[in-house]
Amino acid sequence: MKLAVTINEHLVAQGEQLGHIRDDIDQIESNLKRAEKQMRVFMRYQISHFNNNNNNNNNILILFHKNIFKKQTFLDDDDD
Repeated sequence: MKLAVTINEHLVAQGEQLGHIRDDIDQIESNLKRAEKQMRVFMRYQISHFNNNNNNNNNILILFHKNIFKKQTFLDDDDD
């Protein structure tokens, strides 16, 4: 009987720990999504701001934007 109580206590503790880990993962995913949105806004601003300039910086920004943001990332997958 004592063994069953001990096992139950450990299982409950592990369940709580897994819940905290999941909460932390959710927070990290939220932070990454926010950072990705901010990067997209920054790149759109940079491209529109330098749109009238025909220099290499503009071309580099456009290439960066196309290569980074055209690809689907794990942040776009909503399995939940």
